[in-house]
Amino acid sequence: MSDPSPLKIRIAHVPDADSLVVRVELANDGPAVLVLNQRNAVGEPPVPGQLPTSLPAEQRYEFAFSIVEMGGESLPFVVDVKAVPLEGEHFREVDPYDKVGREISLSSYYAVERGKRYQVQCAYLNAEDGRKFGVNAWTGIVASNVLSELAIGN
Repeated sequence: MSDPSPLKIRIAHVPDADSLVVRVELANDGPAVLVLNQRNAVGEPPVPGQLPTSLPAEQRYEFAFSIVEMGGESLPFVVDVKAVPLEGEHFREVDPYDKVGREISLSSYYAVERGKRYQVQCAYLNAEDGRKFGVNAWTGIVASNVLSELAIGN
């Protein structure tokens, strides 16, 4: 079955000597402009090691990660994130066949350890349609590709 959403998400490892970093890219694969919530807050998924499967009642974050030690357990979220309130300025247009991205240090949110390897996947979710800000934003959940054997320092 094909995914009807024009929004796609891709993650890639960014080598870093001191932390586990990924680049997250949101791509508009459709012929029309998409309005995306780009507050870019990272939050704790409802179940550690699993990506969200439904939209939350309240928009607290836009990115959730599943991080699992290779051959081991999923990593818990270790910080209490207080995202800035969602505002109209967080909604931005992404032109057809264009993409936006950012780097995220997973070491800032999870207890990753040097010498261990991880499997990582990300979900982008947006429940806020933006109407109260005068825009018609994309809503839904999209899951990224899975990266395996990621480690700090490579």
